[in-house]
Amino acid sequence: MGDPGATPLPAGLIPEGAVVVDMVYTPLETRLLREARARGCRVVDGLWMLAHQAAVNARIWLGLDVDAGELRRYALEALQGRGGGEGGAPGGG
Repeated sequence: MGDPGATPLPAGLIPEGAVVVDMVYTPLETRLLREARARGCRVVDGLWMLAHQAAVNARIWLGLDVDAGELRRYALEALQGRGGGEGGAPGGG
């Protein structure tokens, strides 16, 4: 993996008010998301993407109806147990 403090997009190129999604979930608050939030953007961390993918896969492969928010909470607990990850809802961080 590369530099955890690196960002794929200079802050000056992030349009104010945009929705910025970072697929990285460790750390949840990446430099990209911090800089986007500072520009007034709505941000979505990678753990939401992972949780929604898991919910869809559970439905497709296992026929289970799983709540993505609940999966995210479980994942946050697991990450916090490893010393990584901090909470946040989409748009709020």
